Amino acid sequence: MVAALNGQHEGKYLFSGSKFDTKPVNVANLSDLGAVTAASVFQNDDLAQTSQFDGTSTIKIGFLANDLGTKLMTAFKNVQDFVNANGDFSDPLTAAQSTFLTSQITIFDTARLDLTNQTARNGQLNANVQTNLTAQNKRRDFYESVIGDVSNVNEAEAISKVQRAQAAVQASTEVFNALKSSSLLNFLR
Repeated sequence: MVAALNGQHEGKYLFSGSKFDTKPVNVANLSDLGAVTAASVFQNDDLAQTSQFDGTSTIKIGFLANDLGTKLMTAFKNVQDFVNANGDFSDPLTAAQSTFLTSQITIFDTARLDLTNQTARNGQLNANVQTNLTAQNKRRDFYESVIGDVSNVNEAEAISKVQRAQAAVQASTEVFNALKSSSLLNFLR
């Protein structure tokens, strides 16, 4: 758990908030939990990383070590406190040891469920990022085509099209004038 929460990418700690250069968890093993509180082992700040996808959408994409690990660290601290007070676990377990471990299963299970939910949240964030990325790419392609239509004009072709359009309008005007002057009354005289 400590190795995962102290994970790095490109030399920066992933779960330490804006403290990229600080290990978010400052214990190495269970015995380190004996003299501290579960919350005090986390050194991250409360500033989770966010990203802005367009002018209106900002989402929290970062995870903080204390959000991910407090319940699990509390469960491990409970085990260490029990060992500190009663000695190491025996084989086979005593009744007191068995009762204690059974009582901790719910805490470990809740911690596991929370981590599963955070994993699902991460998957949903990934899907949102992909959706936004696809929308941004479509928007970029549209703008490039609009700008391209304006800036990449073949002047000779454009002049030719305008001249053809003018000729078509002129021919239509002449046909209209010819039809306007022809009337059945002109032929009856």
